[in-house]
Amino acid sequence: MTRSAAEAFDLRAGNCLSRVIMTGALAKELGLPVYYQRVHSEETWTRDAIANDSGFLDAYHTLGVVYSRHGNLREAERAYRHVLEHEPEDPTVMSNLATAMRATGRLEAAQALLQELRRIESYPPLHFLNQAQIALKSGDFRAAIALFNEELARNPSYHAAYFGLAAAYFELGDFTSARENLTAAMQNSTTRRDHELYAAKLERLRSYEAR
Repeated sequence: MTRSAAEAFDLRAGNCLSRVIMTGALAKELGLPVYYQRVHSEETWTRDAIANDSGFLDAYHTLGVVYSRHGNLREAERAYRHVLEHEPEDPTVMSNLATAMRATGRLEAAQALLQELRRIESYPPLHFLNQAQIALKSGDFRAAIALFNEELARNPSYHAAYFGLAAAYFELGDFTSARENLTAAMQNSTTRRDHELYAAKLERLRSYEAR
């Protein structure tokens, strides 16, 4: 699914075109020139991004795509697997890895990965988050926790899921887990407004605990 720049940034997910759109939008926002089709420079640029921030998983994914384009499929596979170690249900990376595996003759392994991908994609985007919020509103806090964790398995950086977990744990009286997840929500927030919202709620939680 190709998302807009704002959607890709907020969800931290999208296909390769979404990532190109998002990167271009960020560059323009910063006043930087945007160049396309500079294939031979892509690997250098991507490695520079990894050197600057080894936790930037999109850079590893992009490196895998670059390797695939140049026929370096084993290197591409290593890059894709690195991403999946951190985001095991990223559908775009799973699809690209399956393509690389097919190209190297590992058809059964590729087919197994595609079957897992079909299982994941049988649910629409944010399905588990929406179900978790319903459970939270109905007072089924343990079910909400399980569903928020399902959403995080698909999208480990989504701040709204961490915020939901914090709310559920608070209702159960587990203030330590509530604080940890509220901190994670703040750290993964993508707008100043959300960051300030979570920071304020975290401060109120700390004040509540200090009573």
